[in-house]
Amino acid sequence: MPKQRSESNEKCALCSKATGDSWLSCEICGDCDWYHAKCLQLSDEAYKVLQDLWFCKTCNDKVRKIIPFLAGLQVRMTVTEKTITIMENYMGKNGQIIKLKSNIAKISGD
Repeated sequence: MPKQRSESNEKCALCSKATGDSWLSCEICGDCDWYHAKCLQLSDEAYKVLQDLWFCKTCNDKVRKIIPFLAGLQVRMTVTEKTITIMENYMGKNGQIIKLKSNIAKISGD
């Protein structure tokens, strides 16, 4: 659900006007600034797509840097899950495998 803009005194960070439609606020630092989609030079179609998840330039640059790291973590998790499955199939579901899975679940917070 998109953040709600209070109509009282919040103004567009680019044009300083408090009126207008199609407002966006950054999902990361969004408690500070609001922007008109038109001031950001976004089409109506782009606004419809981005209104639920939009990042300002500063935060977008930060997100762009962390995405490869997160993708790498996903790959490592997938490999680990496959390794555990192979170990289960090879060794059978004895107490050691169940204990290993329990320990992994505790570490990952599941």
